[in-house]
Amino acid sequence: NETIAQLAIEYDIPLLNYWRAVQNLPDKGLQEDGVHLTWSRNFFNDPNTMSRAWPVRNLTALQTLDVVWRNATGQNQ
Repeated sequence: NETIAQLAIEYDIPLLNYWRAVQNLPDKGLQEDGVHLTWSRNFFNDPNTMSRAWPVRNLTALQTLDVVWRNATGQNQ
């Protein structure tokens, strides 16, 4: 993972680093079983919701797609 992240930086390629996105969440976004993501609805403007892994995953995916789209269409000026 570290090598992939370094290559993304080196080649200026968007990277969805989900691992990094969940490091500050309670239990790193995992349920008590240590396997499954914590869940909540996608209310991205609600701090309580954003303390769960599922909406963080969805938001970071949307943010990454937005960067890719803007770069592909020349809108990232």
